[in-house]
Amino acid sequence: MGDGFEFVAVVPFGFVFFALVAPSLFLGSTARRLPLGAALAIAGLILNVLLFLEIASELPGDGAHPLKF
Repeated sequence: MGDGFEFVAVVPFGFVFFALVAPSLFLGSTARRLPLGAALAIAGLILNVLLFLEIASELPGDGAHPLKF
């Protein structure tokens, strides 16, 4: 069982998905709004990469630290 911090990392990715990526799929289904859908998808990709880099920067550099007794 985790300590709940997994939820802290997953929720922002969900917000990006539901705010940008899911609407881009809907807009991309109609040919007239394809450029707007592509722009939203690219914005979602950029935000996901930036968010991933921010979360990865919070992790320790050498992986898990051994327990010290």
